[in-house]
Amino acid sequence: SGESISKPLEQFIDLLLKNKREERLQYIALRFLELYRKKFNILSGTLITATKVDKPTYNRLKSFIESKTGETLELERLTDASILGGFILQIGDNRLDTSVSGQLLRIKSELKEVNRKIV
Repeated sequence: SGESISKPLEQFIDLLLKNKREERLQYIALRFLELYRKKFNILSGTLITATKVDKPTYNRLKSFIESKTGETLELERLTDASILGGFILQIGDNRLDTSVSGQLLRIKSELKEVNRKIV
């Protein structure tokens, strides 16, 4: 957008290039995002649904999570028809899987366990 970067940032990037460490830039950027989100109380998550979620539903879910956590939520939306229905919500290390495919896997696992006990 035509905006220039700050002089210290420019010097830092020049230093990385000079020392042939440009491959580290990706990790530096990821760490910066992590620290930024922590400082400003921003959670990062992913919502996976079988079909596209409409805007009002997305906004209600996002607002609900923000009200429960007291933090701002950056929520990436993905669609994956293989989950068949329901949703998978991943925020940090927490995962809520209400997908039909997830439920079927749990039922399959339980049936295998029951079968082991019978045999």
